Amino acid sequence: AAPPRSSKNLALLLGAVVVLAIAVFAAVKLLPRSSAPVASSAAPARPMRMTRLTDTGKSIEAAISPDGKVLAHVKQDKGIASLWITQVSTASSVEILPPSTRNIWDPIFDRGGEFIYFIGQDRTSEIPALYRVPSLGGTPRKILDRVAETITLSPDGNRFAFVRRDPASSKSMILVANIDGSAERLLATKEPPESFSDGPAWSPDGTLIAVPVQTVRTSIDGYVVTLPAEGGAEQRLSTHNWLDVSEIAWYPDGTGLVLEASEGFGGGQLWEIAYPSGAERRITNDVAT
Repeated sequence: AAPPRSSKNLALLLGAVVVLAIAVFAAVKLLPRSSAPVASSAAPARPMRMTRLTDTGKSIEAAISPDGKVLAHVKQDKGIASLWITQVSTASSVEILPPSTRNIWDPIFDRGGEFIYFIGQDRTSEIPALYRVPSLGGTPRKILDRVAETITLSPDGNRFAFVRRDPASSKSMILVANIDGSAERLLATKEPPESFSDGPAWSPDGTLIAVPVQTVRTSIDGYVVTLPAEGGAEQRLSTHNWLDVSEIAWYPDGTGLVLEASEGFGGGQLWEIAYPSGAERRITNDVAT
């Protein structure tokens, strides 16, 4: 079973909040990385504003609502997790899922903002699952077992895609399912030394799913591919080889993506990839991440 991820960027590009951290493939980061050149052309610059909404130091996961007005975040206190929502305009917070023995990570709003999906794992179980809870609070409902990482919703909100790992074979898979967890369908599989990473993203027009890929050979290479949502061959989008890539999000107009990526041991930064050219540009230069 996959343990909960630590803090990550879950910005959905519809608001001004960015939550950054890095906790993927920690065990393999001691390997050297290859030195591929950065694309010479830069993606168009876009303005970004960062605003602090919490000050407890206990919020570890976050997602912005589709209208940009509400932030969902996981608060962890002495190893016990709870789920909260915070109004962006006032920074006032309300607990919608009280502390329990269930680990919680990777919250995401549905397209209408009425529900929050999250990954949960009971302390007595090794199997993580996808849950759904009303955004105003209520009883969580289990949607699908064996979902351990961030899901991405189709533009119409009727399906979701996710990464699943097979511990026995070390294979990683991209699957699509109906929003109620039914009709699972396999899109692609990777075997070591390649694997799909956390944080796929469904394109705004519904045709593609962008997925981070990690390759571990004599070096560690992280890059982004796109997969046709209805099935077909993958296409590599980024030319850069990062040490780690995760948490992709498309711009609403489909002209580019934002992702968290790390070039070395200094921590993750936000990068932008133009679509379909693949031109890359680093957005942040935060020495504290």
